[in-house]
Amino acid sequence: MKHELGIFVDETGDLYAPCGKSGIENRFYAVSLVFHDKSIDVTRAISSLDERLSHLSLPSVISEHAIHSYNLIRREYAYRDLTIRERKKIFSYMVDFLTCVHAQGVTVRTLLVNRSLYAKLDKDERGQAILTELQHQMYELLTTLGEQLFRFSEIKIYYDNGQSEISALLHKCFNQYKIDDSIIERYDAHQCDYRLLQASDMACTLTLLKAKQSHGTSFTHNDITFFNSKKGSNDAKQKISNIIFATDKCFFGTTPPSTHSMERKVTLFLLNHSSS
Repeated sequence: MKHELGIFVDETGDLYAPCGKSGIENRFYAVSLVFHDKSIDVTRAISSLDERLSHLSLPSVISEHAIHSYNLIRREYAYRDLTIRERKKIFSYMVDFLTCVHAQGVTVRTLLVNRSLYAKLDKDERGQAILTELQHQMYELLTTLGEQLFRFSEIKIYYDNGQSEISALLHKCFNQYKIDDSIIERYDAHQCDYRLLQASDMACTLTLLKAKQSHGTSFTHNDITFFNSKKGSNDAKQKISNIIFATDKCFFGTTPPSTHSMERKVTLFLLNHSSS
Protein backbone atom coordinates (compact mmCIF):
# COMPACT_ATOMS: atom_id res chain seq x y z
CA MET A 1 0.00 0.00 0.00
CA LYS A 2 1.43 3.37 -1.08
CA HIS A 3 1.84 5.98 1.65
CA GLU A 4 2.66 9.46 0.38
CA LEU A 5 4.18 12.52 1.98
CA GLY A 6 3.82 15.86 0.24
CA ILE A 7 6.32 18.61 1.07
CA PHE A 8 5.20 22.05 -0.11
CA VAL A 9 8.06 24.54 -0.29
CA ASP A 10 8.11 28.31 -0.64
CA GLU A 11 10.70 30.99 -0.12
CA THR A 12 10.76 34.71 0.51
CA GLY A 13 13.61 37.15 0.17
CA ASP A 14 16.38 37.99 -2.25
CA LEU A 15 19.63 36.06 -2.06
CA TYR A 16 21.69 38.77 -3.72
CA ALA A 17 20.07 42.11 -2.82
CA PRO A 18 22.15 44.59 -0.79
CA CYS A 19 21.44 44.58 2.91
CA GLY A 20 22.95 46.85 5.51
CA LYS A 21 22.77 45.90 9.17
CA SER A 22 20.11 48.53 9.69
CA GLY A 23 18.12 47.50 6.62
CA ILE A 24 14.64 46.10 7.15
CA GLU A 25 13.26 45.38 3.69
CA ASN A 26 15.69 42.57 2.82
CA ARG A 27 17.21 41.65 6.14
CA PHE A 28 15.88 38.08 6.32
CA TYR A 29 15.59 35.16 3.93
CA ALA A 30 13.16 32.36 4.74
CA VAL A 31 12.25 28.97 3.30
CA SER A 32 9.18 27.13 4.55
CA LEU A 33 8.29 23.46 4.19
CA VAL A 34 4.73 22.26 4.80
CA PHE A 35 4.58 18.50 5.45
CA HIS A 36 1.36 16.72 4.48
CA ASP A 37 0.83 13.03 5.12
CA LYS A 38 -1.57 12.42 2.24
CA SER A 39 -3.56 9.90 4.26
CA ILE A 40 -4.84 13.01 6.07
CA ASP A 41 -7.77 14.45 4.15
CA VAL A 42 -7.60 18.25 4.02
CA THR A 43 -10.19 18.71 1.27
CA ARG A 44 -12.77 20.00 3.75
CA ALA A 45 -10.39 22.72 4.95
CA ILE A 46 -9.62 23.66 1.35
CA SER A 47 -13.32 23.75 0.44
CA SER A 48 -14.02 25.93 3.46
CA LEU A 49 -11.28 28.37 2.42
CA ASP A 50 -12.57 28.46 -1.16
CA GLU A 51 -16.09 29.14 0.05
CA ARG A 52 -15.03 31.97 2.34
CA LEU A 53 -13.05 33.58 -0.47
CA SER A 54 -15.99 33.21 -2.87
CA HIS A 55 -18.17 35.27 -0.52
CA LEU A 56 -15.85 38.23 -1.02
CA SER A 57 -16.86 38.45 -4.69
CA LEU A 58 -13.25 38.97 -5.70
CA PRO A 59 -12.28 39.66 -9.31
CA SER A 60 -11.31 36.50 -11.21
CA VAL A 61 -7.71 37.72 -11.41
CA ILE A 62 -7.60 37.17 -7.63
CA SER A 63 -9.92 34.24 -7.11
CA GLU A 64 -8.19 32.18 -9.79
CA HIS A 65 -4.58 32.81 -8.82
CA ALA A 66 -2.40 31.76 -5.90
CA ILE A 67 -2.72 33.96 -2.84
CA HIS A 68 0.57 35.58 -1.87
CA SER A 69 0.40 36.99 1.64
CA TYR A 70 3.16 39.60 1.46
CA ASN A 71 1.70 40.91 -1.79
CA LEU A 72 -1.49 41.38 0.22
CA ILE A 73 0.38 43.36 2.85
CA ARG A 74 2.17 45.50 0.27
CA ARG A 75 -0.95 45.94 -1.89
CA GLU A 76 0.85 44.65 -4.95
CA TYR A 77 -0.24 43.01 -8.18
CA ALA A 78 -3.85 41.79 -8.12
CA TYR A 79 -4.54 43.36 -4.72
CA ARG A 80 -3.91 46.92 -5.81
CA ASP A 81 -7.58 47.83 -6.14
CA LEU A 82 -8.83 46.03 -3.03
CA THR A 83 -9.81 47.85 0.12
CA ILE A 84 -7.75 47.32 3.26
CA ARG A 85 -10.72 45.47 4.74
CA GLU A 86 -10.83 43.01 1.83
CA ARG A 87 -7.10 42.41 1.99
CA LYS A 88 -7.23 41.81 5.73
CA LYS A 89 -10.03 39.30 5.27
CA ILE A 90 -8.02 37.32 2.71
CA PHE A 91 -5.00 37.36 5.01
CA SER A 92 -7.12 36.24 7.96
CA TYR A 93 -8.68 33.41 5.94
CA MET A 94 -5.23 32.12 4.96
CA VAL A 95 -4.06 32.22 8.59
CA ASP A 96 -7.17 30.30 9.59
CA PHE A 97 -6.51 27.75 6.84
CA LEU A 98 -2.94 27.20 8.03
CA THR A 99 -4.01 26.66 11.64
CA CYS A 100 -6.88 24.41 10.52
CA VAL A 101 -4.73 22.01 8.50
CA HIS A 102 -2.14 22.04 11.28
CA ALA A 103 -4.82 20.85 13.68
CA GLN A 104 -5.40 17.93 11.31
CA GLY A 105 -1.74 16.88 11.33
CA VAL A 106 -0.08 19.04 8.66
CA THR A 107 3.15 20.52 10.04
CA VAL A 108 5.43 23.40 9.12
CA ARG A 109 9.17 23.85 9.40
CA THR A 110 11.03 26.98 8.37
CA LEU A 111 14.63 27.86 7.59
CA LEU A 112 15.68 31.43 8.35
CA VAL A 113 18.84 33.36 7.55
CA ASN A 114 19.71 36.84 8.81
CA ARG A 115 21.14 38.37 5.64
CA SER A 116 22.64 41.34 7.48
CA LEU A 117 25.35 39.01 8.80
CA TYR A 118 26.72 38.89 5.26
CA ALA A 119 26.25 42.59 4.45
CA LYS A 120 29.97 43.19 3.86
CA LEU A 121 30.29 40.48 1.21
CA ASP A 122 29.88 41.23 -2.46
CA LYS A 123 26.74 40.10 -4.28
CA ASP A 124 27.85 36.62 -5.36
CA GLU A 125 29.65 35.84 -2.10
CA ARG A 126 26.60 36.94 -0.12
CA GLY A 127 24.27 34.73 -2.15
CA GLN A 128 26.56 31.72 -1.76
CA ALA A 129 26.97 32.28 1.98
CA ILE A 130 23.20 32.37 2.45
CA LEU A 131 22.77 29.19 0.40
CA THR A 132 25.46 27.47 2.46
CA GLU A 133 23.64 28.38 5.67
CA LEU A 134 20.32 27.19 4.23
CA GLN A 135 21.94 23.92 3.21
CA HIS A 136 23.26 23.43 6.74
CA GLN A 137 19.81 24.09 8.21
CA MET A 138 18.18 21.75 5.67
CA TYR A 139 20.53 18.90 6.56
CA GLU A 140 19.86 19.56 10.23
CA LEU A 141 16.12 19.42 9.59
CA LEU A 142 16.35 16.16 7.64
CA THR A 143 18.48 14.66 10.40
CA THR A 144 15.93 15.74 13.02
CA LEU A 145 13.07 14.18 11.07
CA GLY A 146 15.17 11.06 10.60
CA GLU A 147 13.29 7.79 10.34
CA GLN A 148 9.93 9.51 9.92
CA LEU A 149 10.76 10.36 6.31
CA PHE A 150 11.81 6.79 5.59
CA ARG A 151 8.40 5.47 6.63
CA PHE A 152 6.76 6.91 3.54
CA SER A 153 6.78 4.96 0.31
CA GLU A 154 6.72 8.12 -1.79
CA ILE A 155 7.78 11.69 -1.08
CA LYS A 156 6.70 14.46 -3.43
CA ILE A 157 8.31 17.86 -3.13
CA TYR A 158 6.25 20.72 -4.57
CA TYR A 159 8.01 23.98 -5.41
CA ASP A 160 7.15 26.70 -7.91
CA ASN A 161 10.75 27.01 -9.13
CA GLY A 162 10.64 30.65 -8.13
CA GLN A 163 14.39 30.66 -7.50
CA SER A 164 16.52 28.10 -9.29
CA GLU A 165 19.02 28.10 -6.43
CA ILE A 166 16.36 26.72 -4.08
CA SER A 167 15.38 24.04 -6.60
CA ALA A 168 19.02 22.97 -6.76
CA LEU A 169 19.29 23.08 -2.95
CA LEU A 170 16.27 20.80 -2.52
CA HIS A 171 17.61 18.33 -5.04
CA LYS A 172 21.08 18.30 -3.50
CA CYS A 173 19.92 17.94 0.11
CA PHE A 174 17.42 15.17 -0.52
CA ASN A 175 19.95 13.35 -2.71
CA GLN A 176 22.81 13.64 -0.25
CA TYR A 177 20.58 12.55 2.60
CA LYS A 178 20.05 9.29 0.69
CA ILE A 179 16.32 9.90 0.37
CA ASP A 180 16.12 10.69 -3.31
CA ASP A 181 17.42 7.75 -5.33
CA SER A 182 15.01 8.14 -8.25
CA ILE A 183 14.87 10.47 -11.22
CA ILE A 184 13.40 13.91 -10.76
CA GLU A 185 10.21 14.56 -12.71
CA ARG A 186 9.16 18.04 -13.67
CA TYR A 187 5.45 18.65 -14.00
CA ASP A 188 3.98 21.74 -15.63
CA ALA A 189 1.37 22.76 -13.09
CA HIS A 190 -0.18 25.94 -11.76
CA GLN A 191 0.69 27.09 -8.27
CA CYS A 192 -2.91 28.13 -7.73
CA ASP A 193 -3.86 24.43 -7.80
CA TYR A 194 -2.14 23.82 -4.45
CA ARG A 195 -3.55 25.59 -1.40
CA LEU A 196 -0.82 24.01 0.72
CA LEU A 197 1.77 25.87 -1.36
CA GLN A 198 -0.10 29.03 -0.46
CA ALA A 199 -0.04 27.92 3.18
CA SER A 200 3.73 27.61 2.81
CA ASP A 201 3.80 31.15 1.47
CA MET A 202 1.87 32.29 4.55
CA ALA A 203 4.32 30.42 6.77
CA CYS A 204 7.16 32.42 5.19
CA THR A 205 5.35 35.68 5.89
CA LEU A 206 4.64 34.76 9.51
CA THR A 207 8.28 33.71 9.92
CA LEU A 208 9.47 37.09 8.63
CA LEU A 209 7.14 38.97 10.94
CA LYS A 210 8.33 36.93 13.91
CA ALA A 211 11.98 37.43 12.91
CA LYS A 212 11.51 41.20 12.77
CA GLN A 213 9.89 41.12 16.20
CA SER A 214 12.39 38.82 17.90
CA HIS A 215 15.47 40.53 16.41
CA GLY A 216 14.22 43.98 17.38
CA THR A 217 14.06 45.00 13.73
CA SER A 218 11.64 47.75 12.80
CA PHE A 219 8.56 46.69 10.91
CA THR A 220 8.23 48.20 7.46
CA HIS A 221 5.81 50.97 6.60
CA ASN A 222 3.70 48.40 4.72
CA ASP A 223 3.59 46.13 7.79
CA ILE A 224 2.39 48.95 10.03
CA THR A 225 -0.11 50.26 7.50
CA PHE A 226 -1.65 46.83 6.92
CA PHE A 227 -2.02 45.81 10.56
CA ASN A 228 -2.73 49.28 11.86
CA SER A 229 -6.01 50.57 13.24
CA LYS A 230 -7.15 54.02 14.35
CA LYS A 231 -5.19 53.59 17.57
CA GLY A 232 -1.82 54.04 15.88
CA SER A 233 1.29 52.04 15.12
CA ASN A 234 1.59 50.54 18.60
CA ASP A 235 -1.72 48.80 17.96
CA ALA A 236 -0.36 47.40 14.69
CA LYS A 237 2.62 45.90 16.51
CA GLN A 238 0.29 44.35 19.07
CA LYS A 239 -1.82 42.81 16.32
CA ILE A 240 1.30 41.32 14.73
CA SER A 241 2.29 39.91 18.14
CA ASN A 242 -1.17 38.38 18.52
CA ILE A 243 -0.98 36.70 15.12
CA ILE A 244 2.48 35.33 15.87
CA PHE A 245 1.32 33.99 19.23
CA ALA A 246 -1.80 32.40 17.72
CA THR A 247 0.11 30.63 14.93
CA ASP A 248 3.33 29.72 16.75
CA LYS A 249 2.10 26.19 17.43
CA CYS A 250 1.99 25.53 13.67
CA PHE A 251 5.77 25.70 13.50
CA PHE A 252 6.47 22.92 15.97
CA GLY A 253 5.99 19.17 15.96
CA THR A 254 7.24 16.62 13.48
CA THR A 255 6.11 15.11 10.23
CA PRO A 256 3.12 12.84 10.90
CA PRO A 257 4.57 9.33 11.28
CA SER A 258 3.51 6.40 9.15
CA THR A 259 3.31 2.81 10.35
CA HIS A 260 4.56 1.59 6.99
CA SER A 261 8.19 1.26 5.97
CA MET A 262 8.71 0.82 2.21
CA GLU A 263 11.02 1.58 -0.67
CA ARG A 264 10.79 5.31 -1.30
CA LYS A 265 10.27 7.23 -4.47
CA VAL A 266 10.92 10.98 -4.35
CA THR A 267 9.53 13.32 -6.98
CA LEU A 268 10.36 17.01 -7.22
CA PHE A 269 7.56 18.98 -8.86
CA LEU A 270 8.89 22.22 -10.32
CA LEU A 271 5.72 24.18 -10.93
CA ASN A 272 5.44 26.73 -13.69
CA HIS A 273 6.40 29.95 -11.91
CA SER A 274 5.08 32.18 -14.65
CA SER A 275 1.57 30.94 -13.98
CA SER A 276 1.55 32.21 -10.43
